[in-house]
Amino acid sequence: MIQYVANDTAAAPGAPAQYRIVAIICWFALLAEGYDMGVFGAVLPALLRYQAWQLTPASAGGLATAAIVGMFFGASIIGTVSDKIGRRPCFLFSLTLFSGASLFAAMAPTPTIFALMRFI
Repeated sequence: MIQYVANDTAAAPGAPAQYRIVAIICWFALLAEGYDMGVFGAVLPALLRYQAWQLTPASAGGLATAAIVGMFFGASIIGTVSDKIGRRPCFLFSLTLFSGASLFAAMAPTPTIFALMRFI
């Protein structure tokens, strides 16, 4: 039987500071992911004009889709793994992987590598 306790949240006034810190870190991780998705739409016109990559609207759509597909597979895999080894190591691994992939996406020399980094 599952019992729900109304005051057992990180936002509760009496929650320990470590819970608040974890909630803040998670919030910033979600903010970074949302920013990553949103900024792609702002950068897309410049990518279409970038002659070295010669993107078409269809290939640009593939770049955008790579991130969504990566989120689908990542959530499916990490959800199962986190049940076995714990949420904290999975979250730290995911945050590190996302940060590294974002860095490498910024330096991607080709659209294929850019799409791969967005997928990761």
